[in-house]
Amino acid sequence: MKLLEIKLKKLTWAKPNFEHEWETEGKNYLGKGGTIAFWPDKPTFLELMHKGSEVELKRSVIKQLDNHMHSKKDWELLDPHKRERAEQSFARGHVELPIVLNFGSGNLHLLGGNTRLNHAANNGYEAKVWLVNMPK
Repeated sequence: MKLLEIKLKKLTWAKPNFEHEWETEGKNYLGKGGTIAFWPDKPTFLELMHKGSEVELKRSVIKQLDNHMHSKKDWELLDPHKRERAEQSFARGHVELPIVLNFGSGNLHLLGGNTRLNHAANNGYEAKVWLVNMPK
């Protein structure tokens, strides 16, 4: 019965903290020395992030993310501290949106929020993300 109660619980999804995401994920994609570059600098990153919007992703789409650990088995492989923070956020009913980059043609990349998205998708919650359409 408790599982049913959890599945019916509504969440408040919060807009991502882009400054924090820059520090934890964004600057890793600057493209130094031949690596993939998604943006040239922090101002461009922040500008792109602010153009995103909240959307709900179906489980079939979540499985298509090129870098998301989406199964229940994957949960145990994720950082224990991040799992604990995610569980606490869900228990409070207030969760920051994971960020997904959309490169078009079904090419989606999870920038941040792997643990939160895994928890939502595998525990009966609506899986919402902050979707950013990347320039071509």
